[in-house]
Amino acid sequence: MKLLLGLLVSSACFLVIYGQTPTPLTLDEDCALGNKSCSDCVGRGAKCLYCYTNPLKCIPYPAGSVIPHKSLCPLKEARWGVCWVNYEILLIVMGCLAGVILISCGCCIYCCCCKPNAARQRKKYQKEEARLAREKEERSAKHTERRAERQSRMDEIRQKYGLNSNKDSRYQKFQDES
Repeated sequence: MKLLLGLLVSSACFLVIYGQTPTPLTLDEDCALGNKSCSDCVGRGAKCLYCYTNPLKCIPYPAGSVIPHKSLCPLKEARWGVCWVNYEILLIVMGCLAGVILISCGCCIYCCCCKPNAARQRKKYQKEEARLAREKEERSAKHTERRAERQSRMDEIRQKYGLNSNKDSRYQKFQDES
């Protein structure tokens, strides 16, 4: 029991003495540790910005703005993320990529949703052709019906005036025998 109690007390003392965590570095202090080279500064993550013209080469990235102000560091001299691309070119490339992505999304949406596909077009044309054929047949039926009515009226008129084409009619064609 005494052994267990002694072990517990010694481990508690060890934790109190050696278990203290060091105080965390502020952002300025953390970035100041990366003043040796660009790769040291950029390697600290997105929180630090390396500037070739600034005497304090590694400075904290301004969290309140997307683009660091030129008084802090000119964009041509700023490096963020990687050392081989300056911030100005990085912004231009990111803007172009965003534009290409937006245009691609717009094209995809048009092709998938707005552009009529071949199957829909074929169905549309088949319906149109069926409607036109139906209308043509209706016109043909009306034409035949009107022709029959005209023929019956003409037959009535011929019969009334005795102009039937029958052989037993009173009138006959005159034939020239020359």
